[in-house]
Amino acid sequence: MVKRAKDGLKNLKTVQLKADTYQQIYDSALTQNRAQQYTASNSTLDRIFNDAEAKQAPYSTVYNKAVDLRSANNKAIKNGGDGTPSDKVTASNSSSSSASSSSASANSNSSSVTGLTDAEKKEAKNYKGKNEYTVGKDRKEINGKTITAKQIQEGRNLITASGLEEGSFSDQDIRDGLIAAHKAGMTYAQYLQKNYK
Repeated sequence: MVKRAKDGLKNLKTVQLKADTYQQIYDSALTQNRAQQYTASNSTLDRIFNDAEAKQAPYSTVYNKAVDLRSANNKAIKNGGDGTPSDKVTASNSSSSSASSSSASANSNSSSVTGLTDAEKKEAKNYKGKNEYTVGKDRKEINGKTITAKQIQEGRNLITASGLEEGSFSDQDIRDGLIAAHKAGMTYAQYLQKNYK
């Protein structure tokens, strides 16, 4: 019985770690969407869609949010990337998937798969993104100058000062936010306030 309990705890930790990873990937893609980087956002989401486990029940919440975000990205790309994020995406929160993964212990051995609707299958078929996650030069620079480690650390300090969990932002998330803030003519602190409060 002790061995089964230990195995269950190990499975739960694995599921929790994977759920957190998917959530971080989604948060990165959402940041890119808000920065009007729709193709890059789709490339980031590919890291979820290319993992067959992402369709399993414990991850369904973040998987479904990723499908919605990809649809919004594709719609924006189809409309010429006009810079208007979907209302559905901007209204969705980027909170942790702990609620989804808290029920994961009961479902950790489940192999049930959340299916795609016909509309989602059509969107997936029409998606022309890359399968590799690459960061272009335009996502590392502001006005032709490379974003420095110091600027990223200052961004982390602002995230913490804003009451957000800085650990949920990758360095690239911060670069994307700095670029988006610059394009919008605001400070990074104002950008955080506008997009995450």
